[in-house]
Amino acid sequence: MNFVKATEVKPKTTFSFLIYGPTGIGKTTAALSSPKPVAHVDFDGGITRVDACFTPSAMIAQIDKWEGYVAMVQTLSNVPAATVVIDTVGKELDMIQVFVLSQPKYADKKLTKPSLPAYGDIGVEFKGFNRGLKTSGKNVGYIAQEVETTVKNTRGEDIRYHQPACGSDKNKTEILQDLDLERYGMY
Repeated sequence: MNFVKATEVKPKTTFSFLIYGPTGIGKTTAALSSPKPVAHVDFDGGITRVDACFTPSAMIAQIDKWEGYVAMVQTLSNVPAATVVIDTVGKELDMIQVFVLSQPKYADKKLTKPSLPAYGDIGVEFKGFNRGLKTSGKNVGYIAQEVETTVKNTRGEDIRYHQPACGSDKNKTEILQDLDLERYGMY
């Protein structure tokens, strides 16, 4: 390992962020203020609620099934955008779950919710996608709804935590571990 002077440290050229909070607070609008142009991957139809003045240079991909997204990701490196925004992580995970459960090894079992092996396959899809985004050379933004958790402290008082809705703890870790900015929005 070589040490260098502070003036010789190479600056980071991209950043990643997560914005989460309640519905309607302006998470998508805030994400659209990222370095332009923005490639907005809309999993939940949220872009339709944003005033058009915030989207003049945004390239929008409305995704209704995971298979369509996989094809789009393969061409991501050719998209002339500085930032890719995923809106929302929770809906993305829902689509991955539907895709995984439709695969032959699970479809015959007619599962109503994922089995342990299916959760593993969902995680593999999710992690592969996120790692691909992180290595794309573009800024990456995630939008998530909030989940409120209440626990009791040692005095029996309720303590409320607001967390991003990103599926399992492993999925949250996959997103949160490399973030440069995490922001919770409140009314």
